[in-house]
Amino acid sequence: MSPVHEPSVALTPAQRADLALLAPRQGNSVPTERADGELTLKALGLNDYELVAELHWDAELPILSRELAEWRYFRRNPGLVLVSGAFDAGGRLIGIYPATLRPARALGRDCLISEATHTVIHPDSRGGGRAYLALMRFHFERCDAMGVHFGYGGGANEAARKFGAWTMGIQTLLTLRTRERRLSIKMALGKHMGGVGRGLAGMFDPLSRGDLRSGEKGVEVTRVSDTDADFDDLWMRKRDDFVVLLRRDAREVRWRWLDCPVAATLITARRDGRLEGYAAMRHHEDNTSHAQITTVLDLFGGRDPKIVSALLRGAGWQAVAAGSDFLHVAPQAGGVAAGLVSGRRWRDARKHPEIVIVGATSRSAAEVGMKDAVEAALEGRNWHYCQGDSDFGD
Repeated sequence: MSPVHEPSVALTPAQRADLALLAPRQGNSVPTERADGELTLKALGLNDYELVAELHWDAELPILSRELAEWRYFRRNPGLVLVSGAFDAGGRLIGIYPATLRPARALGRDCLISEATHTVIHPDSRGGGRAYLALMRFHFERCDAMGVHFGYGGGANEAARKFGAWTMGIQTLLTLRTRERRLSIKMALGKHMGGVGRGLAGMFDPLSRGDLRSGEKGVEVTRVSDTDADFDDLWMRKRDDFVVLLRRDAREVRWRWLDCPVAATLITARRDGRLEGYAAMRHHEDNTSHAQITTVLDLFGGRDPKIVSALLRGAGWQAVAAGSDFLHVAPQAGGVAAGLVSGRRWRDARKHPEIVIVGATSRSAAEVGMKDAVEAALEGRNWHYCQGDSDFGD
């Protein structure tokens, strides 16, 4: 039992600073193992990867590569690991509740929050939801002991949302609906006219995307391959434009988009040489239509519509350069981006809305001065939230 997991490597100053964001009660220790009926709940580490991979195989689910698992759960801060597993009486791993601890800002206070990801229960153990509930309780117990007072998760299915609401007070934070801009008609014409149609598309496509080249006057959009102190300055200037949001300084943007083994494109917007915003996107193939799609996953420009517009145009041009047929954005309702993707060039994509859930993960928020921040975090209208704040292709 310890306040945090004891890492096998020395922590950097930035990683140690993360630990200072925890707000635990005095004398708390974090459970790493406990019994729940016939189940044994344990904290998992990277050395348990093969067991986790076997569980995914048995559940007929995609197996997260070891490289991705290390990046997401262990590399950012080895002193803050929050992956839990459930073992049956025979010692077999029958469920995992993995989470990533992320730095955030809520009501003007820096803190750590829990992002739930990739929960898996073995098919033989899903009846009644007992294993899932045991894992959730263990996760909440560990969050409470560590001083992590709220958590969220994207891509929740309806069954998980209802079960979480019934058992642990989980609630819907946001519903994201994807908007789509067509960048090329080559698929449509190629379907009916073959190579001739695709050739014609090459003639007509530029006429429909001239606005992407025009950009916003006085704003320079550039693709970048690293983050620097300008990202820290951007974060400090614009973080309090919103009540609740994940941290977006140089370190976090680099970890989320550039260190991730799944490649992303990062662009910046500058006015008079000063960084005013950035956007991250991925180019990928649609599983159903096989269309090439560019999805904007992170967009941070404060509440400046000119900067957000420049970033969306820049994302569109990056999509064209990548050969994408469509540009996708899932904006938060009421935000600046939502207004910019409501015009005639945009339409609703044929995608299911994404449900994002949120919940208080401790009983001690009031005791440590986090009550108001947690209450603010439970309201979707207070957030600056982007689709990439939860899992997307990684």
